[in-house]
Amino acid sequence: MTDVVGLFKRYTARRINDVMNRQGRVWVDENFDHWCRKSDKVERVKKYIANNPVKAKLVNKSEDWKWQK
Repeated sequence: MTDVVGLFKRYTARRINDVMNRQGRVWVDENFDHWCRKSDKVERVKKYIANNPVKAKLVNKSEDWKWQK
């Protein structure tokens, strides 16, 4: 699984940088799953994920991210 995730990260990082006409890291060096056993943990993880494009300065608000549901 680590190899598959690594291939995915390399491919998507190259594509993201190409599309955005930039260079640099896209992904952090870690592979781990979040097991959400409680509903409050699930909500925290959802908010964290939704805020990633804002943190990366791709949009001003998470709802502006076109792939946000």
